[in-house]
Amino acid sequence: MNPMKPFELEPLSWFFIALAVAAAAFFCIFALVKRWLDRRRKQKRLMERGRKGEQQLYDDLLQLKGYRKILQNLYIPTAHSTTEIDLIMLHHSGIYVFENKAYSGWIFGSAESQYWTQTLPNGYRFSFYNPVRQNEGHVAALMKYLGISNRKRVHSIVVFSDACTFKDVNCQGKFLVNDHEVWLVQLKDLDRALKKTSTKFKYAFTRKEISEIYDKLLPRTKVSFRVKQQHIKNVKQKQKR
Repeated sequence: MNPMKPFELEPLSWFFIALAVAAAAFFCIFALVKRWLDRRRKQKRLMERGRKGEQQLYDDLLQLKGYRKILQNLYIPTAHSTTEIDLIMLHHSGIYVFENKAYSGWIFGSAESQYWTQTLPNGYRFSFYNPVRQNEGHVAALMKYLGISNRKRVHSIVVFSDACTFKDVNCQGKFLVNDHEVWLVQLKDLDRALKKTSTKFKYAFTRKEISEIYDKLLPRTKVSFRVKQQHIKNVKQKQKR
């Protein structure tokens, strides 16, 4: 009886196996790269939309009568880290703290809920921290940093893009949070909120006080790259909790 010979593949078979493995590896890498590029493109679109929204917000603030100074992207120190404020306007009627949300789609949320939801036409759903609470945190940090105790001198305004629809939001317009007035508006309604607030609180600060506050806050718009990176790291850690 002849002994069995070990199974051997022809050189051409090895070639096709290697080709199949290489093709599978290529498609895996291609899929990963495509996913990464899609994510980068999405982030870029969101950043561009955010910058456009902030510019529109900035332009609207220039229409408000009276002496004003405007600061953008401030990193205010807190007990353990920093909090980032999109935009602040110093005006004789008070300090306006803005949280800008350049979102599209349907928006669901309430003043009491911890997280809100954005739903896009393609079915994509995204949860984000309650912007009303978020801006209240900004106001608290700013007041502590500036040594201001009178909450009526600081106004919280959350501004959403006109591209979104408040589908189920129970706190639109002006409402109270801990007995303090807060505004939640879309960009198209911002002018009305500004006029009503500036008319109600006419003389909260003098020109000299506005200039002094501006000089104290200006360095917080020019923090180092390390501070910004640490802020991003802290935000990501909070989101994982």
